[in-house]
Amino acid sequence: MARDTWFETVAIAQERAKKRLPKSAYSSLISASEKGVTVSDNVQAFSELGFAPHVVGATEKREMATTVMGQDISMPVIISPTGVQA
Repeated sequence: MARDTWFETVAIAQERAKKRLPKSAYSSLISASEKGVTVSDNVQAFSELGFAPHVVGATEKREMATTVMGQDISMPVIISPTGVQA
């Protein structure tokens, strides 16, 4: 695998996570439900994504502030709750 700053597939993301996370945290993240429905749905959804960056007309100074659920935030980075507290 070539060293890249970003992953291109879920499989590559899982490979990197397995190398970096404690075994208990990694196992919890990939275990999903007994049938693996959530995992397969997420992999399918990820494969449907396409990115088309546009730079025409970009301003020199970007403003990242926005409102999420009525709260002003300076940068739109949101982390969902997880089941592993490590």
